[in-house]
Amino acid sequence: MAKKGGDKEMQILEAAVRVFEEKGFNGATTREIAREAGVAEGTIFNYFPSKKDILKQILSKVIETFVPELAIRSLEQALIESKGKDPEEILRFVLHNRLKFVRQNITLLKIIMLEARFDPALREVYNKKIYQSVRKLLEQYIEEAIAAGFIRPLDVSVAATCFMGMFFGLLFFEPAIYAQGDADEYTNGIINKVVDIMLHGAGRGERS
Repeated sequence: MAKKGGDKEMQILEAAVRVFEEKGFNGATTREIAREAGVAEGTIFNYFPSKKDILKQILSKVIETFVPELAIRSLEQALIESKGKDPEEILRFVLHNRLKFVRQNITLLKIIMLEARFDPALREVYNKKIYQSVRKLLEQYIEEAIAAGFIRPLDVSVAATCFMGMFFGLLFFEPAIYAQGDADEYTNGIINKVVDIMLHGAGRGERS
């Protein structure tokens, strides 16, 4: 995003991101956003009819630029850094990497996930810019792991979707996992269990 002091519309959007992160969407006011942006409250309404419109503009810009830049690039880096390692070590490394990203951007990500559920346009941007990009990276990793003999042949698209589903399920239903420190015993324990289930399944042994 552009730095504060540039284009006034962007200046307001950047200020709103900071206020939303601090107060949450419902707790934020246009007066606080105006104060943070260094403009009169009335100036905001020259660009945005309502606080909701500010949020929509922010989310569109964040989903299109900010989140993909951080989410996709950091995941790419994590996969590069873990190349050649044991599959269990790679998955633990990637899960810790993703949790670190979530912790650093949790307020903004919560707002995006909530609003995308109810706004078709935002959901479409989220799907194209984030979901599909992440899944493609995971599919590529799984294909390489199959070729290297680390994991058995399977449907890479379904496997990538399951991986993402487990991760997001972890965030939604085990919120303590991103509230703790990165090396926290609870976090490590949960991640080890997820990796075990992902690589070894829930069965008792090999199928006949």
